[in-house]
Amino acid sequence: MSKNSITVSNEILCLLKCPICKTRFTNYIKYIACERKHTFDFSKSGYLNLLKRNKNVIYDKYLFNARKQIAKNGFFDGVEQQIIKIIIDKYQLKKQLTILDLGCGDGTIFSNILLALKQTGIQYNAIGIDSSKEGIRLASRSDKSVLWLVSDIANIPIIENNIDVILNTLSPANYGEFNRLLKDDGIIIKTVPNQEYLTELRRIIHLKDYSNSNVVSLFSKNTLNYKSVKVTYQKKLSNEEQKLVFKMTPLTERIEFNEQRSNFPNTATIDVTVLIGDKKTLPI
Repeated sequence: MSKNSITVSNEILCLLKCPICKTRFTNYIKYIACERKHTFDFSKSGYLNLLKRNKNVIYDKYLFNARKQIAKNGFFDGVEQQIIKIIIDKYQLKKQLTILDLGCGDGTIFSNILLALKQTGIQYNAIGIDSSKEGIRLASRSDKSVLWLVSDIANIPIIENNIDVILNTLSPANYGEFNRLLKDDGIIIKTVPNQEYLTELRRIIHLKDYSNSNVVSLFSKNTLNYKSVKVTYQKKLSNEEQKLVFKMTPLTERIEFNEQRSNFPNTATIDVTVLIGDKKTLPI
């Protein structure tokens, strides 16, 4: 496909490097090609698949469709607003940012955040990465301003020291890669679930209590000037939204939604901690 069907600039495409040989890409027209002639085609909807081999992921198109719809309905508004505030407070005098969402899934939360930043006057170059082709395919159909990539967070195909903000929302982290990619004044914003996150659903399917203490500890050890903000609220759910919440999480993998049996309440609890940390230079 032609690059003209997406609106990302050469400036953001020039940040990519080949996941196979690590050299830079030199062609950005109907495909990208690196200095050693490894080529990757743009999909029909505009994303790039830079995985050397397909990964087995548990997230399918039904999960991502449900998550996209529930996010469009405002389910994560409180989380998005907190992330937006953090970015604006940090970069209020900077009008151009390079923002990377690692583990972006269907991209809806990321796109909502970017739109809000743009409305405040902040311009951006944006990249969304996920290892699930289904999630990236869905994201690329909705937002052409973002460079969407299927890639592995253990081998992120981006040149080091070029990212202002890394978002990592309800997804696994790789701090060696995160700190490699960040500019010296860059930040990581990671969102992790707390014990009460989707507690109504967890009770129905009889899951044990969850603790994020290990995740928070790992974040604090791999960043500087660590801070955290707790975000907790409840959302009322329609009958259709009850099904969407049930389908949008891997917690319910292989569990069939049954309205008669589930007794799903008409509210859901969103309880997360947003972690903020500066880049930490790792020892050589």
